[in-house]
Amino acid sequence: MKDQSALKPRRRGRPPNEPPWLKEVATLVGQGTPLRRALWRLGRHPLTERELKNIYRWKKFREYYETARIAYFREWGRLPGRHHTSYGERMLELLNAPGIGELLKRG
Repeated sequence: MKDQSALKPRRRGRPPNEPPWLKEVATLVGQGTPLRRALWRLGRHPLTERELKNIYRWKKFREYYETARIAYFREWGRLPGRHHTSYGERMLELLNAPGIGELLKRG
């Protein structure tokens, strides 16, 4: 039998795989931008409804989101206003309209 001190500690679960755009998206959502619109700004178009809901469940997303929300509150003294993504915007996403990210960056 092996010596207990020679054993390596057990690694649990799969290592976290954080996409490079996660922190920026969470910051935009924490400032009141809808998740879908924040993803459009970064050029992340083809996400399903299930994938959008799962983003809200990620621990890292919630951590970044709460940090951004607190920073927004401290800077502006109020909670960010909530907006919704209109059905027209959803249709544009489905059509994958070219340049939608540029339109949203201006607006």
